[in-house]
Amino acid sequence: ETGRGSREGTRFPVEVDTHVTGILEHAGGVLTTLVMSFDVQAARLPCIEVHGTGGSLSVPDPNGFDGPVELHRAGGGWELLPVSAGYRGAGRGTGLADLADALAAGRPHRASADLSRHVLEVMLTLLDAAREGVTLPVRSSCVRPEPVRPRQP
Repeated sequence: ETGRGSREGTRFPVEVDTHVTGILEHAGGVLTTLVMSFDVQAARLPCIEVHGTGGSLSVPDPNGFDGPVELHRAGGGWELLPVSAGYRGAGRGTGLADLADALAAGRPHRASADLSRHVLEVMLTLLDAAREGVTLPVRSSCVRPEPVRPRQP
């Protein structure tokens, strides 16, 4: 049902999966558990958490490129980490700013065709595996982009 706009309240058939869960096994053996859903009214789960033997890392919604990054080390409590990279206050313009900086500096940018193709294959393979109820391999790979560098004012 449409929530806003000139067609607010209009119901229409949904032709794509709106709730997907899965487990990805990365080339190095690390596992990722995914839960992606539009089928909830509200959630308070962290957007991304990384758990390891030394602790846990909780990061904010990647759509805004802003918010607290917290680390919980084994045997300690949650601590707020200082901003160490990126483009403060850029929001969705972060990707474009990073692309422009890379092109101006003559270095490879993150928005490569290989990365895009790999991400798309991962998403499509996850959907196929869920529909078929099997484990499926992802055949493509790509070079891991360099970390985001702090932007100089």
